[in-house]
Amino acid sequence: APQPPSSSASQSLSPSAYQLSSTAPQSTRSLILLALGAEQMGLWKLALALSSLATAAIYVCWQQIEDQLAIAMAKAMSKKIGAHVTIGSLLIRKTRFGAKNITISNGPYPHDGCWKSPHFAFVEEMEMTTPGLLGSLSLPGPLRMGSFMVGFDFRDISTIAVRGVRIFVEEVRVEGKTIANNEFLKVFEDEEKQKKLKAAEEEVASVKAWRKKWEGNESLIEGEEDSEAAEASEGSEDQEMDLTIMGRYKMAMDVIRRTQGQSLSERAAAISEHRGKVVSELARKKDINRQVKVGKVAKDDEPIRVGKVTIEDCEVKMLGHKMILEETFVIRAYSGTVGGLKKKVGSGVLAKALSDTVGHQKERMAEKATVFKEVSREKVETQKEKLKQRAAVITEAGKEKVGEVKQMVKEKAAAAAQKVLGFKPKP
Repeated sequence: APQPPSSSASQSLSPSAYQLSSTAPQSTRSLILLALGAEQMGLWKLALALSSLATAAIYVCWQQIEDQLAIAMAKAMSKKIGAHVTIGSLLIRKTRFGAKNITISNGPYPHDGCWKSPHFAFVEEMEMTTPGLLGSLSLPGPLRMGSFMVGFDFRDISTIAVRGVRIFVEEVRVEGKTIANNEFLKVFEDEEKQKKLKAAEEEVASVKAWRKKWEGNESLIEGEEDSEAAEASEGSEDQEMDLTIMGRYKMAMDVIRRTQGQSLSERAAAISEHRGKVVSELARKKDINRQVKVGKVAKDDEPIRVGKVTIEDCEVKMLGHKMILEETFVIRAYSGTVGGLKKKVGSGVLAKALSDTVGHQKERMAEKATVFKEVSREKVETQKEKLKQRAAVITEAGKEKVGEVKQMVKEKAAAAAQKVLGFKPKP
């Protein structure tokens, strides 16, 4: 075998490793030399260099990454809600997240035509901050897989700021049916509700199966009191159902008594119709009870804490009526669920915008009334001044006329006296 050279890198290899590097192909020898360099530098230095290069590459290309994420997020939202969504730009930092120029298009227009509104909703800017890295990691919320859960118990958010909101709600009536440009939101909410109800039904069914498996008459187990309470509540519902059946039975007997004297076919038809009403009523009540039970399980279990929520520059044009949020809407120290926050923001913003719009209209009416009073006062003063001027002119003209009449009377008296006396009297 050839002898290893005297270089320090080669001396660190064992004879078998050097023999492999000498007889191996070129690509394998390159890998061995890279391993030699890593050994000389130290693996941690190489890892640090590679991580620094990767970090620098991500930093340089981060804008492109945000742009691609914005496109992917817009596609996902479009598929989820059933309307075309566009996002102008996305901002992702350690404790700061935001998006600009978010547009949600109108729903499909029935038949041929188009909506008057350019889109359903537009948000100029939306920004969210967290108290730290842990707060940012808590944004996805808890991830559940059955009874297994991973993640944070609640979303921890410092501030949420939304600016430049424009919402257009428009309706058309086609073939006796009212269709809005945001009809897709109703479909989306119904689908989400059905998903929650289905998951809740599965949870209720699993609890029933578990109780059926472990509850027994011979032994007492932990939680039996809860089971008995549940059975008691079910028993009360069954009792209520029995009372309902008794009431329906009494009504059926009344139907039979009212149809006495009629033919058998007519009585059978009346009883059959009444039976159908009873069955549909019982099915309706059973479905209501099921929805109530499942609804208690299908609560919004996404807890969230937000220090401050601000909404400003918001306009809502609903069915031809325009509401403008004059002042900033603020919610402080909210602790609850995501669904509760949505309801509070939505109802609060609409109520504030309506109040601001009514207040603005009252101010405008008050300003118009003030201007009208000022104009009316000026007109009255002008008319008074004109009347005074006309009265003065008339008075002056009257004085002149009286003087002329007096002079004429004097002249006529002097002429008559001269005619009678034969000479002109002294004035």
